[in-house]
Amino acid sequence: MRLAVICTTSAALLMVFASDVQASSQKICSPVEPDKWRTIAPVPKEWIAGDCRSLSESVGATSYKLGCIFSEAIGEKYSWSVEVKLVTDEATPLPPPRNCGW
Repeated sequence: MRLAVICTTSAALLMVFASDVQASSQKICSPVEPDKWRTIAPVPKEWIAGDCRSLSESVGATSYKLGCIFSEAIGEKYSWSVEVKLVTDEATPLPPPRNCGW
C-alpha cells in the first residue's frame, strides 16, 4: 500500500490515489446477451471502451458492460457500468462508478 504525504495540491493527491486504484484493480469487459448469457473477460489496462465493444460484437452479444475488480475494498470489490446496447448506444459509455482506468 502506498502512503502519501498530504501537503500537495488536490490534483497531485488525486493522481496518487488514482494510480493506487489502477495498480490494485483489473479491468473487466462483459459481453451480454440479455436473458440468455453473460461472460466476463479480464482485459489489459490499455483497453478502451471501443475494444470491449468490439469483443462483444465478435462473440455475438447485443450489449456489454465495463467493469472493475479491486483487490482492496472500499465498499464493494467490484464496480459495473450501465449496460450498453450495441445497436442503439453509439456514444462512449460512462465508466463504472468506481473506475479502474476505463
